[in-house]
Amino acid sequence: MSSAQHRKHDPHVHHRVGQLVEPNSDGYVVRRFPTDHVHIYGDDPKNLEIPGSSGPSNLVHVRCHAAPATAAAGGPKGPPCHTDSLVVAVHGNCPPQNSPDQPPTRSAVGVHVGVGNIANRACRVPDAADRGHVMLDADGSDPRGRPQHTQQRADLYAAIAGLMEAARIAKQGILSSPAHRRAAAANPFKLHHVVVKSDSAYLVEGVAGGPRGEAPHMKKWLANGWRSARGEKVKNEDLWDNLMLTMMSLGQLGVAVEFWRVARTANREAERLAGLALEQDVNFFDEKGIFGREEHKDDREETKKQQQQRRRRQQQQQQQQQQQPESAGDELVAVE
Repeated sequence: MSSAQHRKHDPHVHHRVGQLVEPNSDGYVVRRFPTDHVHIYGDDPKNLEIPGSSGPSNLVHVRCHAAPATAAAGGPKGPPCHTDSLVVAVHGNCPPQNSPDQPPTRSAVGVHVGVGNIANRACRVPDAADRGHVMLDADGSDPRGRPQHTQQRADLYAAIAGLMEAARIAKQGILSSPAHRRAAAANPFKLHHVVVKSDSAYLVEGVAGGPRGEAPHMKKWLANGWRSARGEKVKNEDLWDNLMLTMMSLGQLGVAVEFWRVARTANREAERLAGLALEQDVNFFDEKGIFGREEHKDDREETKKQQQQRRRRQQQQQQQQQQQPESAGDELVAVE
């Protein structure tokens, strides 16, 4: 790294860094984090993600490589980070059926961008018959006849959901960070670097290569026209193609995308959201609000107040109904 690049990084304060990594706008350029940064992070990097404290706009950023890795992570007093970076944790959940002969019937994804952030996502993967927005294969064929709920598809959906949320943040600008919340709110700045954190080897090795520098599977598939080395059609081609296009759209915004494979124990936030999503009806292509939202504490308190108010209204309506003559019973509006 040149001395000019060294001067850009202050090991004592959070700071912007600009385009440290090449965006994915032209061709297929995806790196594996932090494997492809051994020259700056070392062979055993620690504390790579620096979360803010908490709140509806809190984000997780990448630690500056000029900062000491031994410092305690977390909050404004933690190691300095690149404030124009974003770590997006994603997880797919596809529980099996009780019988091994029966295919899974549901799956969901979780997307975590920060503790308590209202942009955290928990959403169901749609059933094939309910897919109002069909991702066609590259050759134009319709994939709805194939199994929809698999662990691999859930992992791919999770990555796409995470990148779609990153694109939204990139378009509106970063409004809050550990170091400059008030200044950023008045003058949001661009997002330049996104790291997708996942515990799925299928996803990370497919899009960014293996841990020892092996070439990404997707790069070979693209060269073969979405065919495997055996000449067979690539499984989940519709989602791989959509993932690539989503990365390239971020690249056109000047945002570089990297993928980071972590142990499942290091991805608990996204895993928890994916588990919550299995119990709700918000699906990936819900037109009213593309994804479900994780409620933070303030939202929960507001929801409790609304529920209490609704119960009081119901009680009042029931009392009014009891006072009405029986002949008017059919004309009363049902209480929700």
